[in-house]
Amino acid sequence: MQNSVHGGDVRRAAAEVGRDPDSVIDFSANIHPLGPPPGVLDAARRAVDDAGRYPSPYGEPLRSEISARVGAEVVLGNGATELLRAALVGCRRVWVRAPSYQGYAEAAWPAEVRVGQDAAPGDAILVGRPNNPDGWLPTVEEIAGLRRPGVRVVVDESFLGFTDAPSCVGLDGVVVVTSMTKTYGIPGLRLGWATGVDPRLVGTWTVNAVALAAGLACLDHWGWPRAAPLDAWRSELAEALGGRGAANFLLLTRPTPDGPALRRRLLAEHGVLVRDASTFAGLDARHLRVAVRTPAENARLVEAWRCVCSS
Repeated sequence: MQNSVHGGDVRRAAAEVGRDPDSVIDFSANIHPLGPPPGVLDAARRAVDDAGRYPSPYGEPLRSEISARVGAEVVLGNGATELLRAALVGCRRVWVRAPSYQGYAEAAWPAEVRVGQDAAPGDAILVGRPNNPDGWLPTVEEIAGLRRPGVRVVVDESFLGFTDAPSCVGLDGVVVVTSMTKTYGIPGLRLGWATGVDPRLVGTWTVNAVALAAGLACLDHWGWPRAAPLDAWRSELAEALGGRGAANFLLLTRPTPDGPALRRRLLAEHGVLVRDASTFAGLDARHLRVAVRTPAENARLVEAWRCVCSS
């Protein structure tokens, strides 16, 4: 079975095993388990009425509001990937830690991408913080130690809001990118922001009016990423399944290379979709990644896991 490179493609995955996508619980994408904050979807629906008018070219007033909250000028984008691409414009060689989100290599194209544990010479270093899929969470001091003359350090903090760790925003010489789609549960709207990126490299009107309205409503719930006790829920899930992680996901390592087959059985027999992590550089068919969802949903995953692994 051919799997999607990215998680979250529930319709395609369900079609592969003949399931109704509405019957599937998605553990393959790391999205806020409680969904968007109250009022956000209502704000997005109201914004549709303004579809006959252009939104602000650079996303005002959302851009200014976020800048004031984080204490640095930000640029908005249509999700984190677009901003990562802008952050890496002009780079010829980019080092990406292994294992890491494979979208980093896509964002770095057409640069040469070197993947490994130890930083290689190049124009840029791209680091996830916390890192997807293994949860590695370097300190601000460790990120500062990566800086070198002529080397661009780009930090993806898309999952940092789920933790209590401080941000690298304001660290001299470091570009910080984050995604509101994950931490505020609005992946279908595509919204992110970055510091240290020239807005000319992102361009105008990259964020539509619906996403801007939803983003402004999210600001009324700035602490929403920590609204759920994710640390406790993750610990309970890790105790049941094993694995390691941070934020709202776990990386599981099987004793044998049966990850793809296990993923298929979980989906076909129990309606539970997990992430085949063999597509991450540095990992193989022994690895799966699961999102941390609500206790009731996590219990369903644990039950399905035990059922499949015992038969």
